[in-house]
Amino acid sequence: MNIFDALETRLEPKFNNIKFRELEPTDTVKQFCELGLLKQVPIDKFSCDQCWENCRGLSIGLVNGKLGGICPSGFLETPHQLTPDETQGWQFDFNRLAELICAKSNLVPGGEEKTGNLMPIAYEQINGKNMAVIYGYGFGYDLIHPEEVIADCFGMFRADELFIVVPSNAALLIGGINSLRNTHLITLKNVLRNNFDISDIIKRKISESKATSDTKMSVKFPTPDGTTWDNTTIEFITEDGVKINMPGFQHPYTKHFSVMGFQDTRRTSQGIVPDKAWRVFRLIAQNQGEWTLGDLLKKAKVFRKKKGFDPAVAELSAAAQKEEYLKQFTGITIAGMKVSDIPTYVGMLRKRLKEYFGINDDPFYPYYARGKKPGYQAKFKVFCSYKEPPGSFDTPADLEDSSIADENSPL
Repeated sequence: MNIFDALETRLEPKFNNIKFRELEPTDTVKQFCELGLLKQVPIDKFSCDQCWENCRGLSIGLVNGKLGGICPSGFLETPHQLTPDETQGWQFDFNRLAELICAKSNLVPGGEEKTGNLMPIAYEQINGKNMAVIYGYGFGYDLIHPEEVIADCFGMFRADELFIVVPSNAALLIGGINSLRNTHLITLKNVLRNNFDISDIIKRKISESKATSDTKMSVKFPTPDGTTWDNTTIEFITEDGVKINMPGFQHPYTKHFSVMGFQDTRRTSQGIVPDKAWRVFRLIAQNQGEWTLGDLLKKAKVFRKKKGFDPAVAELSAAAQKEEYLKQFTGITIAGMKVSDIPTYVGMLRKRLKEYFGINDDPFYPYYARGKKPGYQAKFKVFCSYKEPPGSFDTPADLEDSSIADENSPL
C-alpha cells in the first residue's frame, strides 16, 4: 500500500510489522522513520474479516500465557494465534508533523481544536491577513461534502486564507474544493520536497490572492433541477450555520453564512461576522418562518407611545400605512437592528437566497398575501434546532408601558 493513501484512513494510522514492510515508496517510509513521523508502538488490534459484526478487529491479549487475537463478538471461539510481527508495529505521529512544519516554516503553533477530519497546525497574521494552516485527511473517502466542511473552517478559524496539508492527491480530485476561494491545498509530498518549509508557498499564494473580503464559493449551491421553495428545508444548527435539504439529496449540505454570501464585508477587523440580512434570517427561523414585526415586538415586550395608531392612516395605501407605522418605532432596535430598517434587510435576504440557490421564484409570500396575516412568511421550511438565548431588545427611554404593538398592525 502507498503510505500517502494509507494516511487518508485516519489521523494517526497504525501498521503492524507485516503491513509496515508492504508500505511504499520505501525511501519515503525510511525518511518518515528517520524524522520521527513513524514511531514504534505495540498493536492492540488485529484486523479480521471473518464476520460482519463490524467489531474493528480482534483484541490482542494473553491466552494461556501466549499472545492471541480474541474475537469481541464471539464469532471466533478459538483465539487466533499471533506472531510478534502482528503485535508490534509503527504509528504515524501527527504532532511530530505539525512540529516540523512550524519549526521549518517559522510558524507559531496554534488554532482551534480538531473539527471532524481537520486538525490545526498554525494560525497567525501574515501581511495583514489571518492565515490558518490545517491538516486534513479522508478526502474522497469518509468525508461527505468535504468542500462544505472546509468552507465552514473560515468561520471557525476566522481566517482570510486557509492552507490545508493533505496526505495524498485525493482532495485535488474533488471539484467542490477547487472552487473554494482563498483555499490552498498542499500535498504532503510537496511538504517533504520543501523539507517541511512551506513559508514560501504561503507567501506566494497570499500575494497571488485577489484582495477579497469574503470567502464564499465561486460556485452556487448545487440545487437539483426542478427544485422549488416548497420542497426546500433550511435548518439553523448554530448561529452561523445551516443544514440544507432538497429532494434527491442523500445527505443534507451544511453551510456557513460566509459561504452563502452573508458576511459583513465592512467589519473585517472583527474577523468573519454575519451581516444584518443573516440576523433577520435567523429571527425568521426562530419563528418557524412566519412572523410580523408586530408579533415580534409583542413577544419582546416592546411598547409603543401612548398616542396610538392614527386612524386616518387607515385611509392610506398599504405601502404608506407601513411607512407611517414604522415611524412610531423610531429608536427601537431588535437584535441590534433598527425596526425601521428590517424591511430593507428582508429585501436583501430575498435577493441573496434567490441568487445563491438559483431559484427565480420569490422565497417569501407577498407581505399582504390574500388569505394570510400581513407579515414575512417563507415559502420554504425554515426553523432553529439549537437553543439560543433571546436577542437583545432595546427601547428608548421615552417609551411607556401603555400598549403593546397592535396584533393587526401592518407590520
